[in-house]
Amino acid sequence: MTKQGIIVAIENGIAKIRVERASACGGNCVSCKGCPSETVFIQQSVDSSFVVGDRVRIEKKTGFVLLEAFLGYGIPSVFFVLGAVLGYQFWKTERASVLLAFGALFIAIVLVKTFSKFVQQEFIIRKLDETS
Repeated sequence: MTKQGIIVAIENGIAKIRVERASACGGNCVSCKGCPSETVFIQQSVDSSFVVGDRVRIEKKTGFVLLEAFLGYGIPSVFFVLGAVLGYQFWKTERASVLLAFGALFIAIVLVKTFSKFVQQEFIIRKLDETS
């Protein structure tokens, strides 16, 4: 994943970078009559060569982006479905199926929140005028 942004603030070696998110049409807003664009702020530690106003390229390995997507969407979905199926298999009622589905979803969210702290990868920040 590669995005471009602008450093809007630096405090104690942590840069706040403004990034414009692409719209659903991929930024070609003429075709869809003007999608609203959303601004996202990323905080990342940087060295002293960066200053406020620098245009930067923000990179993150695709494998980590896919892993984060799987952690955020895949695992909770699997737990939810398994909870529903197991709840119905053991107790043969819809109420048990629904309760176990949401209980498993809650457990999955707690596990993902805990595990994601160990999997996080920092962004790679480069000035746009640098060659790499």
